[in-house]
Amino acid sequence: MTTEDPFFVEGRNCWKRAFAHRLAFLVDGDAYFSAVVSVLQRARRSIFIVGWEMDSRVPLLRGPEAGRSRYRLSEFLNTLAAKKPELHIYVLLWDFSMIYALERENFPVFRLGWKTHRRVHFHLDGEHPVGASHHQKIVVADGAVAFTGGLDLTRRRWDTPEHPFEQPLRRDPGGKTYGPFHDVQAMADGEVARHLEELARERWYRATGERPRRMGPTGRDIWPRRIEPEITDAGVAVARTMPAHSAYPEIREVEALCGDILRAAKGYIYIENQYLTSTLVEEILTDHLQSPQGPDILLMLAQHDFGLLEQGAMGGLGSRLLQRLLEADRYGRLKVCFPVVRGGEGQEAAIKVHSKVLIVDDALLRVGTSNMNNRSMGLDTECDLALEAWSDPRLEESIRAFRNRLIGEHLDVSPEALQKAVEREGSLLRGIASLPWGERKYVYPMEVDVPRWFDVVPLNEELLDPERPVTKEEILEKFLPEPGREGAQRGPLLQLLLFAALLGGMALAWRYTGLQEVVNLEEVIRWVQRAQGLPGSNAAVIGVFLLGSLTAFPLTLLIVATAFVFDSFHAFTLAMTGSLAGAYASYMLGHKMGRDMVRRLAGQRINRLSRRLARQGIAAVAVIRLLPLAPFTIINVVAGASHINLRDFMLGSLLGLVPGVAAMTIFTEQLRNVMMHPTPGNILGLLGIAFGVGGMGYLLRRLLNRREEKKRAREARGMR
Repeated sequence: MTTEDPFFVEGRNCWKRAFAHRLAFLVDGDAYFSAVVSVLQRARRSIFIVGWEMDSRVPLLRGPEAGRSRYRLSEFLNTLAAKKPELHIYVLLWDFSMIYALERENFPVFRLGWKTHRRVHFHLDGEHPVGASHHQKIVVADGAVAFTGGLDLTRRRWDTPEHPFEQPLRRDPGGKTYGPFHDVQAMADGEVARHLEELARERWYRATGERPRRMGPTGRDIWPRRIEPEITDAGVAVARTMPAHSAYPEIREVEALCGDILRAAKGYIYIENQYLTSTLVEEILTDHLQSPQGPDILLMLAQHDFGLLEQGAMGGLGSRLLQRLLEADRYGRLKVCFPVVRGGEGQEAAIKVHSKVLIVDDALLRVGTSNMNNRSMGLDTECDLALEAWSDPRLEESIRAFRNRLIGEHLDVSPEALQKAVEREGSLLRGIASLPWGERKYVYPMEVDVPRWFDVVPLNEELLDPERPVTKEEILEKFLPEPGREGAQRGPLLQLLLFAALLGGMALAWRYTGLQEVVNLEEVIRWVQRAQGLPGSNAAVIGVFLLGSLTAFPLTLLIVATAFVFDSFHAFTLAMTGSLAGAYASYMLGHKMGRDMVRRLAGQRINRLSRRLARQGIAAVAVIRLLPLAPFTIINVVAGASHINLRDFMLGSLLGLVPGVAAMTIFTEQLRNVMMHPTPGNILGLLGIAFGVGGMGYLLRRLLNRREEKKRAREARGMR
């Protein structure tokens, strides 16, 4: 490449081409957390923390380095703000979906909350399309030093490159141990840091409508002296994924960047990633594998044990993709692996690969937040940094050293030994195969095993790993067909019902219900517990549901909270009774308000929904209850103002609520069992519940089809 023909082109495969005086790659959580502490301690004016997740209780430093202080994140940030009168700290996190509620600290704002310094600003960002997430992980101090990569400042991320089988410091804030964890974060200064601060400022503005305070540079060098940069004085590309939302256009720079880097490969491709399900990546790798002169391809991936959603959805999709790649490997140039660490007496533990690294031919490097799945290419927000070294042998040597460092860590061999083996064999894969690997670590070929249920259940891949936002209207059009269309829609509806059952009806986005920052699962559980202690506790809990439905409170939160307090059967009975009571009350509210007033208040989209409710009656209400297309209360009020009668509305609500309420109450208990005790019996029980609820949905659909067929037959007879 030449300067006249640059590889990185702003507006196509990157946002900015920027200059970094220093660039370092922090491998694993210990290095990253320690560097963050050093940099933030030096900040004077501003700190931006943008993340997918955060746990305010997490200790940033561990072991001898921590000294007497454990540097818990909340205390650390509050102390910095208190000591530095000009410092403003902005923490922006994804307003996460309910499906992650059991896996996270319930609203870290409350951990920061009551004693948070007034210059520590916290916000949960719900400004994203349906089903999307904010996946960028960025920290910037004074616009001078910035971090981005796979690591959030949260629990179960800290580890060292040694990844010992037994590591007493590898504990979450609750004191529970967790397995080895591998990740990579990039650290840069100069123009790169300023651009990442600009990105963080824009994200804050989009989420809050407020512009963060802008203060001039301090002129101080806050780069920690003990961190030696791998690369100095280099051009760096910054690439983003930003889905179309509100008035903001779609940005797919990460997708273009990833495609360009992969297509340019001649000698080898090295990928470290949590997921590999991208259609684009599969197409390019397949072309390489079928070419006689294609590159070696080494995939260092994660075992699919990151939780129910990832294991069930992304794991199955990834296994299917890997099967196709292995079938396309005509010349034996593909190796798919996952790293393990060995303990005593033959014990082994998989190292969870969470990094997002792509290296090609010692000439191209990408490190960032984006997974190699469709979501990262167009649906979730992402941020990557990239380098090219064709015109700079110094950069080529740095990229090669970083590659050897990563692979050497997994194989438990020195980077120097790995480089000599590759040079001797003239091939990355042959060089790795020739090495006597270390005794503590090993790299296993990944067993590509698609779960049987994944092939039996006709799940829609567009729902599991979408590459673009899907509007509520598009979902409604796809899964709630117009009257008169053939019965071929049974398959797509069944797909969605089974998928909804598998997730336990817990994927409602918090933003649909307009949650305020004071609403969280812990608080709602306390409300239900107080109601449980009152005389006539059952009636009190039902009253909470009734009040919630009249104030547009999130129904999902109430159901999950009830499931936490009561046993499954009791919780199901209370939640169903309360939900139906609330549905009746808000239906009557809409009926009293009248159709004209509701139309004026609700707008065109809800008016279209009203017409469908009137045309399809029980079927429409049942399906809408199964799908998170609009808030519970709004559906009820619109139904009351439409032509649908009360009997059809209540019957449709009953039929539609049963699978979701059953899934949430039973799933809450069983999912907790799986997370605490992931035994085969518990996992099978969880899948059994999913299929049971899915079967209920299938039977419901058959009943609704028969009803619609009889209705159309009667209408046809009346027209004769």
